[in-house]
Amino acid sequence: AIDLYEKVYYGGNVPVAAANRKHPGACGVNAHGAVPVTQKLFAAARAAGFAAVEIQTPYEPPAPLLASAARAADVAVVLINAPMGADPRSFGTASMPGHVAQFRAQLERAAEYAQALGTGMVNVLAGRCEPQQRPAAVRRLTENLALAAQILAPAGARPLLEVINPISAPDYCVADFSLAADILDAGDARVGLQFDVFHAAMLGLDPPRAFMRHLARIRH
Repeated sequence: AIDLYEKVYYGGNVPVAAANRKHPGACGVNAHGAVPVTQKLFAAARAAGFAAVEIQTPYEPPAPLLASAARAADVAVVLINAPMGADPRSFGTASMPGHVAQFRAQLERAAEYAQALGTGMVNVLAGRCEPQQRPAAVRRLTENLALAAQILAPAGARPLLEVINPISAPDYCVADFSLAADILDAGDARVGLQFDVFHAAMLGLDPPRAFMRHLARIRH
């Protein structure tokens, strides 16, 4: 995967100190100067035999630039993550209260990039919630995944739901494959499961068995 963390681009193509005054952690000219490196990464991936890549957060570099680099390298971008909100530590906003307008805007942005890149799958991260808030959070998540399917469909993409283990993301809303299966079975049929072997192992599961158990729902 090629990970382009959005925060490093905040503030624009300016000196690092200037970018950091408003956006701590931003890398200014260093980040924007790395765009040609991204082009080389696509080419290197193809040269190494990888015909496809994932990009977690591709949203600061212009979509046409990324699409052009991917096409030039003959590499397919098969998956991107939906934007995770102002604070990436939230691990998404799909289950969070009071984020309806923000969530819609995030998915519209994801649809723009998915269409430009020819990406068919968008990982919609659920976000964190306190245990006592989980029933309401799951209802919001189910509704928002259906909304995501609606927004992404014209771009030729579908939303995915990923299970993330509670060690990597404490209080993550969907830290259980059984819960994910219930959400998918009750929701929009266009939503699929993103199966990550790492998270399955961290949950103490046998990944091959878990994979086969949920195979009918897995899209990536």
